Amino acid sequence: MTERLMRVANFVDPPKRLLDPAFLTRVCAHHAGRVLARRFAWCPTVRDKQEPT
Repeated sequence: MTERLMRVANFVDPPKRLLDPAFLTRVCAHHAGRVLARRFAWCPTVRDKQEPT
């Protein structure tokens, strides 16, 4: 991903290349994973409710 962004930033590739469906899918999946991880990070688990033995 970084390589593709750098190629567009340095005018090696046209900006339309960033609209490639495969590239957009990877970007969306990355951001969706971060949002889901943040959303469920605060959820208590069963381990949190158990008292130490």
